[in-house]
Amino acid sequence: MANRRSEAGSAQKTETLEISAAQEELSILDKLANALSAIISDLTRQRPQFDRRNEHTEVALHERKYSSLKGYQELAHHCYGRTVIGKEVDERGRPTSQFSYRITQANVGHVDDGCVVLARNSPIASKLVTANPGDESEISLPKRMRFLRTDEVRLLDGPVSLLSPNQKPNFRSMMIRLARAKKPITVQNLRAFVNASAYEPTIQEITPASALPDLTIGDPRAAPAPEDRPTSALDVDPTWFSRWQTVYLGDAETASLGHQFFTRTTPRQETALNNPRGLTFVEGIAGAGKTSVALGRLKFFANFGTGEQLEHYGLVNAPLSDFAPMGIVGFVLSHSLKRYLRETAIELGLEHLTIRDFQEFRADLSNRFGLSQKFKRSKVEASRQRTCLSWLRAIDTAIARAAGARLREAVGSMADASPSVRDVVVRLARELEVATPNTTFHLSGLSQRVITDVMNAEFRTRELAIQEQMGRETNRNKRDDLRRLARRIQEEEERKILTPLARRLLAVLNAADLIVPATELPELSAIVRQAFGNPADSATIQALDQEISSLRNLVSADGAEKRRSLADADLTVLAVAAGMMADGFEYPDAPAHLHRVRRNTAAFIDEVQDFTEIEFLLMGMVVSSRYHPDHTVR
Repeated sequence: MANRRSEAGSAQKTETLEISAAQEELSILDKLANALSAIISDLTRQRPQFDRRNEHTEVALHERKYSSLKGYQELAHHCYGRTVIGKEVDERGRPTSQFSYRITQANVGHVDDGCVVLARNSPIASKLVTANPGDESEISLPKRMRFLRTDEVRLLDGPVSLLSPNQKPNFRSMMIRLARAKKPITVQNLRAFVNASAYEPTIQEITPASALPDLTIGDPRAAPAPEDRPTSALDVDPTWFSRWQTVYLGDAETASLGHQFFTRTTPRQETALNNPRGLTFVEGIAGAGKTSVALGRLKFFANFGTGEQLEHYGLVNAPLSDFAPMGIVGFVLSHSLKRYLRETAIELGLEHLTIRDFQEFRADLSNRFGLSQKFKRSKVEASRQRTCLSWLRAIDTAIARAAGARLREAVGSMADASPSVRDVVVRLARELEVATPNTTFHLSGLSQRVITDVMNAEFRTRELAIQEQMGRETNRNKRDDLRRLARRIQEEEERKILTPLARRLLAVLNAADLIVPATELPELSAIVRQAFGNPADSATIQALDQEISSLRNLVSADGAEKRRSLADADLTVLAVAAGMMADGFEYPDAPAHLHRVRRNTAAFIDEVQDFTEIEFLLMGMVVSSRYHPDHTVR
C-alpha cells in the first residue's frame, strides 16, 4: 500500500512538472508570436528611401533592416529548440538569481516580454547550448564573468510557425531533462496536453517546473491517449496529429540534420561551430554528423548578418555583406549530394547558399580562364604523382620560367616602351627565368606584380617628361595645359585604367598559352625531380620521367586537332595556375583570362579524402583572404 501511494505521488509530481513546463513554453510562444507579428509588420511597412548625398549610408541601413526582417521571420518559423533553466551563482558558488534562457538557431533573439530568447551566436547561448542538468558554465562578458548552474533543460521539436493564421503557437514535442532524474520526461503536442489536463480534477495549482521538489522519475510518461481525454480537448485543433509514438522522425537527435540541429550540439561540435575564422577539419565515422557540423558553422558565420555580437567575436570592422549566404559556397564530389545539402541548408535558413559539385566548378573555371577553348578532357588517367602538390610546384616553376621568357620577348618587340619600362620588365623576366620549386608559388599574384611595376614606371616616365617640359616652357597658357595633363595622368593612375602597353604584356601571362612552352623546357625533368626532393632511387626517377613524357605527348601540337587533350588532373593544375596568376588583380577592365577566383567569404568541402591535394587547393582558392578557407569535412 505504501509503495502504491509512493508511485501515485511520484506520478502526480511528474504530471505537475509536465503541465507546468508545457504551460510555461506555450505562454512564451504566445508572447513571442505577438511581439514578432508587430516587429515584422513594422519592418515590412518601412520602405527604403535613399538620399543621394548619403547614399552609401542609406543603403547600409536598408541592408541591416532587411537582414533583421529575415532574422525575425526565421525566428517566427523555427522559434527555439532549447530552454535552459537554473541559477546564477557567485565565485563562491552561492545562488544569486534564477535564469531561464531560450536558444534559437535564428540570427536574432527577443529578450523582452519575459521571453528571453537568445540568438544562437550570443556568448550565453554559445555556452548554454551544450549545457546539461548539473553543469556549471563560465561565461566571459565584457564587464564581468558569469557563472550559470543548469538545473533543467527542455528540448523542443516541431514548432508551429508563430505567424500561422490558422494554428495556435505550439510544439510537437518536448523532452525535459533534470539533474535529479534518471530518465527524461517526454510530452507530446503541448497545447493538446495542456488543454486535456484542464479536465483533471486533481491538479489544483501549477508550480514552475524549476521549483518542484526532488523527483525520482522512472520511464518517461507519454501524453494521455486521445481516447482517454475529453472530446472537447481534442477539438481545439482537429488538424493536429497526436499519435507521434507511432511515427519515426528523421530529425530526432540521433538522426540526420533537423530543423533544430543548431540548438542540439555537443561540446566537441560546438568547438568546431563557433569560431568564425580559419580552417577546420571535421573527422568522424559515417553518420556522425560531419556535414551537419560544417553547415552549422556556416550558419553560425551567416548569423552575424544582422550586425549583432560582432565585437565579441572580433568582427566589428567586417562589412555585413560578408555574412550573406550568397557569398558562401559548399563543394561536393558528386551531383547526387547537391540536393541533400541544399535541403539541409534551407532548414538552417541558408537557402541562398551555393552548392557545387567539383566537375561543374572546374568546368566553369576552365571556360572563364579560356582553357576549354584550347584543351579538351582526355580519357587518359593521370597517376598519383600528377595530383599532388609537389607536381604543382614543378609546373608552377616551369610556367614561371616560360612566362619570364615570353615577357622578355614581348617587351623587346615594343618600340613604344620607354627605357625604364624595359628595365622593369627585363628585371621581372630575369627573376622568373631562374625560378626553382619552392614552398611558395611563383605564379601567385604574378599579373598584379608585373602590371603594378610596369604601370608605375609608365606613369613616372610621363610625369617626368611633363615636369621637364614645364621647366622649359615660358608660356603661361601652355604651362596650364601641362598641369592639366599631369592631373589627368594622376587620375588615370588612381582609377586603375590599364594602358595599351600593359594590356599587351597581360596577353602574355595566360596559363593556357604558357603550358606548352613550359613542357618544352629542356630542364623540366630537373625541375620535377627537385620538386619531389631529388629522389635517388631509379624507380621513382623513371616514374617521374614517364609522367613528363605523358604530359608532353598530350600537349604536343597536332595539326589534325584544333584542341589538345589533357587529363583531368592536368586541367586542374592549369586551373590552379590560371587562378594564381589572376589572384589579387585589382584593375576593373582586366582581360577575360584574369578572372578573379576569390569571391566567397566562407566555404566547406564535403569528404575531403575523396579529392586530390590540387583539387582541394583549387576549391580553397575561392575564399577571401579575410577569413581563409573555412570548412572541410572528411
